[in-house]
Amino acid sequence: ANWIGDFIVSQFFTILLVAFHNNIAGPFAIFCAFSILSIFFVKYMVPETRGKSLEEIEENMDEKRKKA
Repeated sequence: ANWIGDFIVSQFFTILLVAFHNNIAGPFAIFCAFSILSIFFVKYMVPETRGKSLEEIEENMDEKRKKA
């Protein structure tokens, strides 16, 4: 996943740089916005597993699969 993300950033950086007329703040602002969105995604969509046993985590995931 890290290599895929690095590839996407490296491919889009030059395209965004040209789109923002060589203003380097533009691409960084867009990547910053995606980073902030990912924080909210993790906070609200990824379940907390701290302090739970593997069995509890598996049970929780199975319940969510049955609902979907």
